Amino acid sequence: MSRFLEWFGDPAFVALVVSLAALIVSALAWRTSRRNAEQLLEMERSEKRDRLLEGPKAVLTARLVTESRGNHEASFLVIENRGEAIASRVRGSLDGTPFREHRTWWEELPNDLRVGPSSNVRFVLAIKDDCRPPFDLELTWQDDRGKPGRYHTTLTL
Repeated sequence: MSRFLEWFGDPAFVALVVSLAALIVSALAWRTSRRNAEQLLEMERSEKRDRLLEGPKAVLTARLVTESRGNHEASFLVIENRGEAIASRVRGSLDGTPFREHRTWWEELPNDLRVGPSSNVRFVLAIKDDCRPPFDLELTWQDDRGKPGRYHTTLTL
């Protein structure tokens, strides 16, 4: 026991023990920090990969708009793409009836309707007293990646 006290009392020995302890703690902290940095880097790579795979997409919405035209009002169905990709093969129905067959439909509809990013298309509707909103609207489309999209809402004036 007295031998231990002699060594412990020696400042050089105490400095050696403290230095070794600091070296061990430092090595453990470095290993933990490196492991955490590698995990963080892998998470960032995974998120970037997911974003690249996801890519831009089309986001369609629709609304009814009424405008005064001289002594009468005109009603339009506005289909808007708020996304960053082109929406193609756009199809729609009002009250479960395809656009072309619905009794309010007035215009020719392209076979392959496309709506560009941040743009819209408008179609004149023949809204009369016997066929007035609300209408149940459903849109389907594909975006640039070939991924299908769907939008469903109730349209009112």
